[in-house]
Amino acid sequence: MQRLRRRPRVVAAFGVVAIVIVSAALRIIINWNTPGPWIFVDELIYSELGRSAFDGMGIRGIPVSGYGPVYPLLIGPAYAVFENLPNAYAAVKVTNALVMSLTAIPVYFIGRVLLNRRWSLIAAALSVVIPAMAYTGVVMTENAFYPAFALTMLFIIRSLERRTVIWQLLVFAGAALCFEIRPQGAVVVPAFLLSALLLVIFDARAAELGERGSALVKGIVRFAPTWGIAVFGVIGIVALQAQRGLPIGSLLGAYSSTTELQDRYHWRPILTWFLLHIAELDLWLGVLPVLAFLVLVGFALSRTADRQLRVFAAATVPIVLLMAGLVAAFVVFANVNRVEERNLFYVGFLPLVALCWWVANGLPRQSRWFPIALAIVAVLPVALPYPSLINLTAISDTFGLYLPWAVQTRLVEGMLTSFAVAAGVVTLVTLIICVPPRRGKVLIAVAVALFVLTSVAVNQRTDKASAGAVVQGIGGPRNWIDAAVGASTPVDVLYPGTSEPLRVWENEFFNRSLRDVLALGAPMPGGLPETVVNADTQGNVRNRPGFQIDTDFVLVDSSTTVIGSIVASDPGTGMSVVQVEKPLRLQSSTTGVYLDGWTGPQATYTRFACTGGMLTVTASLDGVLQTAPVTIAVAAGPRQDPPITVDPSGVPSTISTRLVPVDGQCQVTYTITPTAIPAEVLGSTDTRALGVLMRDFAYSPGS
Repeated sequence: MQRLRRRPRVVAAFGVVAIVIVSAALRIIINWNTPGPWIFVDELIYSELGRSAFDGMGIRGIPVSGYGPVYPLLIGPAYAVFENLPNAYAAVKVTNALVMSLTAIPVYFIGRVLLNRRWSLIAAALSVVIPAMAYTGVVMTENAFYPAFALTMLFIIRSLERRTVIWQLLVFAGAALCFEIRPQGAVVVPAFLLSALLLVIFDARAAELGERGSALVKGIVRFAPTWGIAVFGVIGIVALQAQRGLPIGSLLGAYSSTTELQDRYHWRPILTWFLLHIAELDLWLGVLPVLAFLVLVGFALSRTADRQLRVFAAATVPIVLLMAGLVAAFVVFANVNRVEERNLFYVGFLPLVALCWWVANGLPRQSRWFPIALAIVAVLPVALPYPSLINLTAISDTFGLYLPWAVQTRLVEGMLTSFAVAAGVVTLVTLIICVPPRRGKVLIAVAVALFVLTSVAVNQRTDKASAGAVVQGIGGPRNWIDAAVGASTPVDVLYPGTSEPLRVWENEFFNRSLRDVLALGAPMPGGLPETVVNADTQGNVRNRPGFQIDTDFVLVDSSTTVIGSIVASDPGTGMSVVQVEKPLRLQSSTTGVYLDGWTGPQATYTRFACTGGMLTVTASLDGVLQTAPVTIAVAAGPRQDPPITVDPSGVPSTISTRLVPVDGQCQVTYTITPTAIPAEVLGSTDTRALGVLMRDFAYSPGS
């Protein structure tokens, strides 16, 4: 032990490795029982890309472009080693936990620019206890981008500090790595150029009055490789995109809309969302790190400031501002109308390093700037419009709202959330003012406590979201289709257009045998590769060119009957695998009836290759949602039958209808009035307009 103490670098190395291992182990334990994906269609996309990573990157067997190859290649081995996809999913979560925990390594070395080894270790540990580490449980690029971005920030800081050619080249290599993970990485190079320019100005300003001009020129020359690479890079990109016939903005993928300088380009909403993102960053970091960051920047702006402070400020301020600006523009142009913390949390470790610097240096407070910074960080979280931000869309994108959300759910409602947050901010401000410099470590403990509390709320809600998504999609063993027909047997999905998409996506995620999606009549949500098909009056399923579909097995839900034999079923969701009696033909289909048996305002039964017969169905009410009689108008082809009244007693009414063939098919339409919305009647989250419970459709060929 004494020998190790004499070798502080070795001790620090052991410390960093220990942080990575402990972080990864904790995340593996936390995520182990996560049943399945819940951020759709993103997780399905990257699972498909991971499965095909070594065979050309495809989705549903179709080659695709526009997705960075880095993350699929990282998770590709998990899918290559484990044929059983639930096991592969577990291996992906292990990979995520390890890769994202590696962020601690570059953060440690970033800390060393300002801090001693012990405080750098603390900064490294803080970087992997943030609530966003919960993304290790999802199949998403966040897991790779966080450590890659931290590594690139290390390159930027070292480049500004030492100004050597090798470090400048490494910045561009890091930027390329980030871009190949997420198009969002394109912001790194502009931020670095601005950082280099700022540092040159700061250094020149710190020089003696008569030497500022020469210092400015020398600084610009020292970054000549950066200017040269940037110029030639822009020329090359413009030429490449021109050759492809594509606009420059297309390189940004989902963020390409931010480059469309049209009439809809309004600065006011972008500025508004920019401030909201900065405020939410302040919120989830717990105020203290952002205050420390502003204090550090204030010190760095002094002419007599230590150069390391100028380097850190010049490196970090542009990337935070540009990243927040890009995300704000994306929110406006993509019309997502929510704070996209998921696209901005990466910068959070930078204020955490600043917090360690502030505490390590005895909580320095500048007489002029400190109260202004304190007021800024105190006001921003309180000013957030919580009633409009706290909703279901925040589950996957805004973990920082989870703690206020939990408070709102348990203690307060609506606008009172801001008062609850204000009370927390006042407590923090009081703590900042009252804590003596020698007790500054208390602030680190408070930051960790806030992260832990938020993480608990995040894990509870995301676990619930994961379990709910899987239950909606799969009612039994997750790889039940592969178990029935074999992972190498192609099974197509027949999607009727009104079915719950999760019943397709979850089964795709866990079963290798599922291949093409046959979207009946209309494309499936999600925008993934698929084959749009239609059924003629005889039930023959044809693609758009008119060719009949040739397949051996199809996955269908209970609303669709395919001519063939059922080889496996999932009673929980009504999904079945049918061995097709070729060619693929439909016998009947039902639309407008949900999996739980409730109809919407209208339900339709269609019988293909029909010459007549009788259709019988039962309709009832539960007496809770609908407490008054409901009328069902029945139309059999061109014929209108007498309306049926269903009372709320719960006793089923039997509706028998004689089918009328029209051009070889029979169709019965049920129109239900009135309908009721559970969210309005019962206060639930169900916003469907529901009519009656309709079950047991039975066809008989007799008249």
